[in-house]
Amino acid sequence: MGAPLVSGVSFRFSLISVLIIKYLDSESGIRRIDRLAAIAQKPGGIFLMAIPIAIIEAALRGAYPNGNQNLVADWANFLTYLTLVVFGYILFSNQGFLKSIKSHWVVSLFAAVGLNITLKVLGAFGFFHGMTLYSVKWIGLMVAMGFLVWFWMIAFLGFGMRFLTAGHKALNYLSEGSLAFYILHQTVILIIGFYILQTNLGLFLAYLVICILSIVGILVLYELIIRRFNPLRFVFGMKAIRSDLTI
Repeated sequence: MGAPLVSGVSFRFSLISVLIIKYLDSESGIRRIDRLAAIAQKPGGIFLMAIPIAIIEAALRGAYPNGNQNLVADWANFLTYLTLVVFGYILFSNQGFLKSIKSHWVVSLFAAVGLNITLKVLGAFGFFHGMTLYSVKWIGLMVAMGFLVWFWMIAFLGFGMRFLTAGHKALNYLSEGSLAFYILHQTVILIIGFYILQTNLGLFLAYLVICILSIVGILVLYELIIRRFNPLRFVFGMKAIRSDLTI
């Protein structure tokens, strides 16, 4: 049920995002993006975009704690992920955001690592033990988690813009297959995991075997089937090729 569920959620994301992006492409939407980009370019301004995520987490995570990831039974994850999808479009719609990411990603990386460690240490010392939903301590934790998501996002984006933009055969290969990997990964993991978890392997070893076999399985499907046939290349978002494909 996992794959159809996530596919359905992704489809809803797409439908809703189309409407939002259509507005953002209008004159009014472009003006709003320009104003937001101007704020984002100020010192620390890019981090203000974490506020909507923090609000969603603080307001809804207590009511939807199980992570079902669907429109009916998990408004917390749905709205958080939808916000991130729309923010992804906004970030790349104005060069001001990209400049801000380049100048803030190292700070964001340190903030993400520092906040992660802080939360782990507080948890280890029982700081969060016995807290109730929507208490001050709980809301503070949810807000921190919302900012943590954004810190990591900016850190990863900035790292990629700094080190993964130069032309390279391996990067070109991986970039072309990124959508195929995304679509295939859950189905492959679920099938392999279903059989591996029925064995007597320990938890760590089972996890390791599932990871390795899943990567190999996805690569085999991509390289030997999807990448070599134009109809499948089209379905997975790749340009068509002639019969002179080179490996």
